[in-house]
Amino acid sequence: MRDEGVADVLPVLHYPIAGVDGPEQRSWSCTHVPILDADGKVAFLVQNTQDITKYQLPAEEAASAGDGRSGVQGRLEMIEVLNQTVLATAHHLDRLFMQASNFMCVLRGPDHVYEMANVAMRDLLGGREVIGKIDVRGAARIGKPGRDRDSE
Repeated sequence: MRDEGVADVLPVLHYPIAGVDGPEQRSWSCTHVPILDADGKVAFLVQNTQDITKYQLPAEEAASAGDGRSGVQGRLEMIEVLNQTVLATAHHLDRLFMQASNFMCVLRGPDHVYEMANVAMRDLLGGREVIGKIDVRGAARIGKPGRDRDSE
């Protein structure tokens, strides 16, 4: 996640914390989101951890539910599977984008800042790192009457 610059959702994490009468077993949901710097490299990681213990079935209820996959527990497991599926799909689409033989990029905002550029696009641009930089040639054409690619 850190090296790829994509968000990551951890499965339900069981971790005890100090309680009044000793350790208390808790369940946590953890999400990690990278924050990119001006060069498009990961500068920080934001971690959002939420205590989801109250949504877990007590051990005796889980045992009486047979496989323990009913009610709230079943929904939590389904959400966990869906999160992992969304994450896997995002990784797959990112790989397809990066490996495409035609050149592609994603520009953001009125200044056309490079948010993504695949390998072919980076090769076209001379192999330079462009993430987080402004597309100066494209931005220069915008808003200037009578100028287009053919006139340059």
